[in-house]
Amino acid sequence: METQQKIIDTNNIFSGRYLNNRALYMYSFNSVPCIGYVEQIDGERAFRAVKEKYASMIVSIHSYRFYRRKKMNIEFDETVIILNNKCILEFDGWYCEMLYDYSSSDFVKEMVEFLKDFKERQKRKPLEINLVVRDAGQMQLKSMEIKRTKLDLDLYYEDDFIKTDEIIRKRLDKKNDKGIVLLHGLPGTGKNNIPASPDRKDQKESAVFIIQCCRQPG
Repeated sequence: METQQKIIDTNNIFSGRYLNNRALYMYSFNSVPCIGYVEQIDGERAFRAVKEKYASMIVSIHSYRFYRRKKMNIEFDETVIILNNKCILEFDGWYCEMLYDYSSSDFVKEMVEFLKDFKERQKRKPLEINLVVRDAGQMQLKSMEIKRTKLDLDLYYEDDFIKTDEIIRKRLDKKNDKGIVLLHGLPGTGKNNIPASPDRKDQKESAVFIIQCCRQPG
C-alpha cells in the first residue's frame, strides 16, 4: 500500500504573532492531531517543570518573548515543545494546549494530572479598556488600564448624549450577554471616560472597545 505524503507550505507554520501549532504538527508528523487543553495554570512554572521532567523526550523548544517596559523584564509568552512521541505542547502564561496522536492518549492523561499542580486562581483584573490598533499589518487589541473618574454628563457632553449613555448602560448591564459595546469618534470626545465612570456596575463581564478616528468623516 502506497503512503502519500502531503506537502505543507512552511509559511503556514507562522501565525500573526508566532507559530500556528496545528500547521506545525501537520508539518512535523504528517497527520491531523487530537487536541487537549488545560487552562488557568501558571504557564511559566508548568513549562519549566515539564521541561525538567520530560527532558529525555524533548526534540526541540521554540519560544516567543517580549520586553515589558513598565516591569523592565522579558515576559514569558507562547512556548512550544515538540516531543518524540508525536506530541506538541504549547504553553502561554495561563494555559497548555496539547496536540497529540491518539496512540499517546495515556501520556496526555498523565500530563493533565501533572499540570493540576500548577492550577491558579484567576486574579481580579484591573479595570481596563481596549484600543483597536493596527500593528504589524494586522488589527489587534491594545489593553489600557484606567482609573475610575467622576463622570459629569451635563458638563462634558452634549444633551443628546444622555440617551446614548442610557443605551450603553442597558447594553452592559444585560444579564447572560457578552455586553460588547463599540465606541468610535475623534480624539478628545470622551470615549475613554465612559467605562471609567465609578457608578457603573457592569465591569465584571463587559467589554468596551474604543476606535480612534484620525479625522472628521467626509
